[in-house]
Order: sequence, then C-alpha cells, then structure tokens
Amino acid sequence: MQETIPERQCRIRPFRPDDRPAVREICAATGLLGNDIRRLFPQPDFFVDLFTSYYTDLEPDSCLVAEAAGVSGQPEVVGYLLGCTNPQRYSRHQPSLLARIACRVLRGLLLGEFGAAARSYLWWTIRRGWQEMPRTPAGGAHFHFNCLKEWRNHSAALPLIETFLNLLRREHPELRVVWGQMTTYGKRRTSAAFQRFGWKFYDQVRLTKYDGIAKAWGQETPSWPPGTAVRQVTGEQKYAPCRPLEIYLTTIYRQL
Repeated sequence: MQETIPERQCRIRPFRPDDRPAVREICAATGLLGNDIRRLFPQPDFFVDLFTSYYTDLEPDSCLVAEAAGVSGQPEVVGYLLGCTNPQRYSRHQPSLLARIACRVLRGLLLGEFGAAARSYLWWTIRRGWQEMPRTPAGGAHFHFNCLKEWRNHSAALPLIETFLNLLRREHPELRVVWGQMTTYGKRRTSAAFQRFGWKFYDQVRLTKYDGIAKAWGQETPSWPPGTAVRQVTGEQKYAPCRPLEIYLTTIYRQL
C-alpha cells in the first residue's frame, strides 16, 4: 500500500526512472528565474536536456526527488536535486551533449522558432556564456536543484540538500567538497543566508543575458518577475515596469 503524505509536507526519496518526466517538467516550469522557460523557448527540450539529462541518465543514483500529496491525494513530485559524484565523467560527457543541443538550436534558428528574447539569450550563450561563469572548486561533487513555486521554502529545499549531503558522506567518502551554483539577486540567497546553513561563498559573476531579454521585452533593465508585471486596468491587461535587478550566478561550497 502506498504511503500517505500529510498535507503541506513533503517526503524525500531516491530518484526513479519514472520520475524523469516530472523532473523535466519542473525544470522547464522554473527555468527562467523561477518562472516558465517556455516563455522563451516554447519547445524547451534542449534547455531541459542541458540541465537534467546527464544526471537522470548517467548518475540516477545521485538524484533525489521531493514528493508531496497532490490534488487527488496521491504523491506527486514537487522538487528535485540532481547530483554529480563523478566530475571526470561529467566533463567527458559535456562535449557530446553540447553538440546535440547546438544542432537542435541551429535547426530552430533556421526554422524561425525563436523570438527576439530567445535569440538574445542564445547569442549571449555563444558570445559571453563561457566568460560569465563563476569559478568552481576543483573536483568534488556538485548538484542542481529546483522546486515548484509553492515548495521553494525550507520544507523541500533544505531536506533535499541535507539528504544529498548525507548520501555523499555515506557512499562517497573519497569526496571532500561539494558545490552548487545559484542565481542570486536583491535580498534573495544572500551570502549571510548561505553561511547560516553552513555554506561558503566561492565566486560570483554578473549575468548580462537577462539585460538582452529585458530589452527584447521592452524594458531597459531586468525585472522581477521576468519581463513585466501585469496589472488590471479598466478590465484590460496593462504592463508596468518592475523593480530593476542585477542578477548574478554564484558558486557556493562546503567541506564534507
């Protein structure tokens, strides 16, 4: 009999192959600063492949999911953590993955599938993406995680990370460090917040790709939420500028 999960609580468990569609959906639904990447890429398979396929396909034993009771009361995946414990294998796999993604993107460009904001994002990736990557600790494990919007509090994110840390200590005692990279802006995920949970700042780089996206959407600077804030005016949707942001990619780490 399937275990019942109490309302508004989540359970962390190992990733299973049948979780792959749910993980990919969450990646797409949260891929644009926590919002749906399909606003940029209506067919986001290549984007999702970049952030999930290595982990789910080659290191599934290093992956975790957070489950919570859905509308029907049955467990549903509401978050994931995808881990890498073999950095050498990860590095070897990246060239072939990037080649496949490049072919898919080129096809989309030739077929006119991408709007102005998407083309700006892709052009940034080619010209500046490799420059705007913060440094990472040599070797060690790393992870990528995301949760659905209503589960982005500590009830899902912290248990996912703590479970992964315990997995590393138990099954990979040879690894001495673990790191992750996260987008940070304003008061979101500050250095003080990282330190409070035992993490240390390693490096940080400002991301200019969101500047181009913002301008393509008619803004001078990036805003939160991405694009523009919608408000109702005389029964019609009008657009008002949001608070401008400087957005960074930040590397954090901790010793195991």
